[in-house]
Amino acid sequence: MPHLEVLEGRSLPSVLVVTNANDSGKGSLRYAIANAQEGDTIKFSAGLTGKTITLTSGEIFFDVGLDIEGLGANKLAVSGNNASRIFEIGQDPSSVTIAGLTLKNGLSLQGSGGAIADDGASLTLTSDFLINNKATFSLPLGAEGGALSIFANFTTSTTVTISNCRFADDAVIGGVGGPGQTGGDNLGGAIYVNGELSAGLTLSVTGTSFTGDSATGGAGGNGIEIGRTNGGNGGLGEGGAVFIDAGSAAQPSFFFSNDTFSYCSATGGAGGNGVSGSYGGRGGAGSGGALAYNADFAATPVLSVSTCTFSFNTALGGNGGAGGDAVATADTVGSAGIAGDAGSAGGGAVFADFRDSAAGSDTFTADSFYRNRATGGVGGTGGGGLAGAPGGLGGNALGGGLEVVDSDLAAGTQLTVAQSSISTNTAQGGIGGAGGVGAIGGGVGGPGGGTDGGGLYLLGRLADTFDTFDTWTLSGDSTAFNFAITGDGGAGGAGIFSGGNGGSAEGSAGGGVWAAALKLEIFSSTVIYNSVVDGAGGPGGTGFTTGSPGGSVPGDAGGLFFGVGKACADNTVIFNNTAELDTNTNALLVPC
Repeated sequence: MPHLEVLEGRSLPSVLVVTNANDSGKGSLRYAIANAQEGDTIKFSAGLTGKTITLTSGEIFFDVGLDIEGLGANKLAVSGNNASRIFEIGQDPSSVTIAGLTLKNGLSLQGSGGAIADDGASLTLTSDFLINNKATFSLPLGAEGGALSIFANFTTSTTVTISNCRFADDAVIGGVGGPGQTGGDNLGGAIYVNGELSAGLTLSVTGTSFTGDSATGGAGGNGIEIGRTNGGNGGLGEGGAVFIDAGSAAQPSFFFSNDTFSYCSATGGAGGNGVSGSYGGRGGAGSGGALAYNADFAATPVLSVSTCTFSFNTALGGNGGAGGDAVATADTVGSAGIAGDAGSAGGGAVFADFRDSAAGSDTFTADSFYRNRATGGVGGTGGGGLAGAPGGLGGNALGGGLEVVDSDLAAGTQLTVAQSSISTNTAQGGIGGAGGVGAIGGGVGGPGGGTDGGGLYLLGRLADTFDTFDTWTLSGDSTAFNFAITGDGGAGGAGIFSGGNGGSAEGSAGGGVWAAALKLEIFSSTVIYNSVVDGAGGPGGTGFTTGSPGGSVPGDAGGLFFGVGKACADNTVIFNNTAELDTNTNALLVPC
């Protein structure tokens, strides 16, 4: 007998069209997304060409898979109006695509994703511009991803694909520490990827440019009189353009190809000043002027960078805070506060940290690193008193172009740098802080920061025998005209009776390459015209007796410095480098 069969509800993907540039209401982008279902496509009327959709009632949140197809990044923009994030994507969508849009002037006051915050969905960005987006925190907390934050932690097989996009002038700015508290850590000026405890996470960035993006650590708070607290330490600044956290992830893979990174910066926050004899805070570290990568405790992590250009990027350590001046009481003359040490700088372009990971792979192929710089911060000034306190240490600098740190595990990291140019990069130690002024004697100036690896800094893992070191390879590379410059010692403080002695200038090594604790194989490469430049000891402070000037430790190995381990070279030229000791190399290189 004929009968009717009740079928389950079904729906086909639809195309929804945005017809006006209003913030809300029928025809708006917000309205279309609110009415979209999984798999729908959002398109825009041609009448919106040249328009900007300005959001005035906050971010647009969605938790379904969408394909948002703009008119072209040079034809249509969505603005957060410097007041809100633009998009937040929930964790449930199968996948999201955003193409052909400019996303600009987004602002996240919650500390993540100024333009887009993705809570774990697979995401594709194609031919988009993300410009002048910011993530910050008013509290003394860190910020992550000035333009884009990906929270893929605990996810499985999440894929993020970014192609032919442009990121410019995006920034993360962490909060200043409260009184005596540490400033916020700030990670990924343009992009932040959290892949902790994920499985099979893949990030692919192709044909994309990053210009003027920045990650700046929050300053430490100054000490306060109540309890005489010390100045707070400065926060970290890591990954001026991109920061990747693959901690404890299983088989994460990160690929960069045909990308450019220029004028990006990672800056540590300044240490807070001490008060009434309390200590100054330590400056925060700045790491990875363009790209910072952390794979601690990850299993088989992969980082591949090919045919990319890194130029004019900067990693800068934060300055140390000043020590507080002594305060006399009825019972004591009081002690002057010791100055804070400056923050270190590592990887003017790239910082890759594989510590405690297992079986990692790190490959740089046909890349160009030029005019990048890692500079340590300036040590704080010692507090004044009956006897001036010493100045803080200048920050160390490691790897003007690239810094890579190996895992401590037996199954460590394999590094290959091939057919790449590493030229005109600089690692420069920070200046030591000045000694404090003393009624009797001035404080000693702080030592200048040491420097290792004007072009490359490669630190392997400590091993029981040479046979268990990991093998790292340099093949077909040109390393030329890089500089490792020692920071000058700080000036001694003035004293009525005796001035403080000037700080020493610590030694530097490896104008082109610094490598240690590994098996280093070099094939068909040149290491030429690199230099180690000695710093000057600080001048002695004035007084009835003038303090002695600081000494200067001579630099070593203008071309290649090699520490413990094994090193070999075939068809390789190490020539015309400059240093006070071991002009070209300290290594006894044998054929491979």
